[in-house]
Amino acid sequence: MNNKMSINNITPWRDVIDTVKYSKSLDSWYNDFPILPYNVFKLPENYSFDIHEMRDQINNIMSNTSTLSVKRDNDGRRYGRYKGLGFFSRKESKSPLEDHFIRRDTDLGEVYSDNLYMNDRLPNLYENDFTEKTSIYNDYFNTIFSKFRSSISKASILELKNKGFLASHVDFPYYKGIRLHATISGGENAYYEIAGEKFQIPADGNWYFIDTGKYHSVWNEGPEDRITINVNLSGILSDPETLARNLEL
Repeated sequence: MNNKMSINNITPWRDVIDTVKYSKSLDSWYNDFPILPYNVFKLPENYSFDIHEMRDQINNIMSNTSTLSVKRDNDGRRYGRYKGLGFFSRKESKSPLEDHFIRRDTDLGEVYSDNLYMNDRLPNLYENDFTEKTSIYNDYFNTIFSKFRSSISKASILELKNKGFLASHVDFPYYKGIRLHATISGGENAYYEIAGEKFQIPADGNWYFIDTGKYHSVWNEGPEDRITINVNLSGILSDPETLARNLEL
């Protein structure tokens, strides 16, 4: 038996934020592409936005459309303190605003986080089929998102309630997609961890890259709910920081 961990029998993987102890080998992901030497960086101001205007937009959406709890397994159980709304969905989606949180693995098909991460393989997620704009997409967000040259595969509003967390997990290597986060409010007591590095993302109108191709977690110590916007970009086949610095992201 592997003494480092046992996903199914010994440790409650889905309930821990330690990204060093609760991780699997990533070697198979980084044969042809090198693993990134950093975990997080702030994008240049060319990509930035006015935080007050963004808050007004998000507050208007959330006052008219309640955020949706994210399903965590095939039995229909949901995260009690993790919610959101998607800006894009797949064609013929039955729940467009929730579609962002329904993961599809090229090997396993439709899968939820507990089923995806609590096994002995790395995920192989497919996210390039989010082609339809949802009801919360408007001209303002079109302007914000059009600053990126790379294709947007998904984007959403994420709400992490007071005392909520997402346990250690991994999504995809940067050459299959990258994730950008912007904190809108409530980030003063919210923390990220990637491969053991703990940090915060301030609500300053900037986008921050976080490397979801390494094990990462997030938690909110409160007392306020944390609101962020998440954007996934695809087609990134070289160093994301260099691309961002050259305004090619």
